[in-house]
Amino acid sequence: MLTENIWKVHSFRNNLVLEEMEMHIWRVRLARETCDLEYYWSIISDDERNNAKEFRFIKDKNRYIIARAILRKIISFYMNNVDPKSIIFGYTEYAKPYLITNNNIYLLKFNLSHSEDSIIYGFSREVDIGVDIEFFNQELIIEDVIEYCCSIEEKKKLEELSIDHKYFYKLWVSKESLVKAMGLGLSYDFRKISINIDNDVVNIISPNKSNWMIKLFPSYDGYYSAVASEKPMKKIIFLNYSNDS
Repeated sequence: MLTENIWKVHSFRNNLVLEEMEMHIWRVRLARETCDLEYYWSIISDDERNNAKEFRFIKDKNRYIIARAILRKIISFYMNNVDPKSIIFGYTEYAKPYLITNNNIYLLKFNLSHSEDSIIYGFSREVDIGVDIEFFNQELIIEDVIEYCCSIEEKKKLEELSIDHKYFYKLWVSKESLVKAMGLGLSYDFRKISINIDNDVVNIISPNKSNWMIKLFPSYDGYYSAVASEKPMKKIIFLNYSNDS
């Protein structure tokens, strides 16, 4: 698989076409976007504003506002610069958002995830995808998470690796991205999924998803992340978002 432009800043003034069997992965650093919070608040929907008001902590509220507004900005870019405020989302049974705007010329599929100071978005044409990002938490008791996150095969592999934390995080983001791509909620029993990672190549052992793909991202600044798709993709392009663009 070809990967291009590892976290290259892209300007919305330049042309960028999302081709078939191609994924675009956008990265956002929250600290760089808080200065535009008033603008972001202005382009989200009334429902999204009401959701934002439900957050107890201001950091979580701001992250939600920024995440939803930038999602609208990027979708607007792909859809010939339609008004970001005009974009309408529907939600699946498990609260996965999708586009219901009439002029979805790309049949655009997308997913997003956030952790600490980073948000990532994945976009494709027609192919269901899921993304996940996790910041490495040194205080996390890995052994406790393994019990409800890992299959029997995965537990054995981790024991062989003496509970390798890096391997566990790669396992974790891979499984979450797959669950999201399949459209299942994160309350899904992760022990029903079994994968193996060898030299950062992810293989799905079960369930039988022979045509599905999981790809680990290049790690950065203590983050681990992955994308899953219902078909193998030919190319992934990694892009940095900036509102200055």
